[in-house]
Amino acid sequence: MHHTTKTLRDQKFSPHKSDSFLEIKFKNRVLKIPPITINDLTIAVFINCMALEQCKYSIPKYFTSYIAFICCLINSPRDVAFLSADGIITSYSHNDHYIAGLFNKLGEKVYLDKRDCYLSEQFSDVEAYYGSHWGTFMRTYFSTPWSFISVVSAFVLLVLTGGQTLLSILSYIDKRS
Repeated sequence: MHHTTKTLRDQKFSPHKSDSFLEIKFKNRVLKIPPITINDLTIAVFINCMALEQCKYSIPKYFTSYIAFICCLINSPRDVAFLSADGIITSYSHNDHYIAGLFNKLGEKVYLDKRDCYLSEQFSDVEAYYGSHWGTFMRTYFSTPWSFISVVSAFVLLVLTGGQTLLSILSYIDKRS
C-alpha cells in the first residue's frame, strides 16, 4: 500500500459527525473524518471484516478501503498523535505506538484498487491536492507559524522598500523641477 500524504502535520483535519465512521470527505483542503475510538473491540471488528472482505470477492470492500485510507495517513506514532490532537482518533486502552503499528500491519495485508473503491474520490482528491502547485506552495510557506511569519515579514519588507524607492524617485523629480 503506497502512502497518499506526505506528512500529517501538513494536512488539515476536521472531525465530523456522521452515522458511519466510514464516511470520509475532502472539502476545501480539509480532510473530514468521523472520530473513532480504537480499542480491542474495534480492532477485532477491523481485522474480521477486512478478512471477510478479502475472502469474499462479491461483497463491497468498505472496511478494507477505510483501513487502506487510514493506513495512508498513519506512518508513525507521531501521526497517531496528530490525529488524536485533531479529535479523529481516541484510545483508552492503547498508546500511539501500538495503534501506528497496528495500522501499518493491517496496511501490509491490504490489496485495494484505489480507483475502484468507495473512497476513490477522496484518494484522488488528496493526491491531486498534494501534487498541485497550490498545495506545494501552502505546505512550503504556510505549514508552521514561523514560516507564515517569515513570509509576511518578507512581504512587509518588500512593500516598505518599494515605498521608500517611490518616495526617493518623487523627491528626485521634485528637486529637478
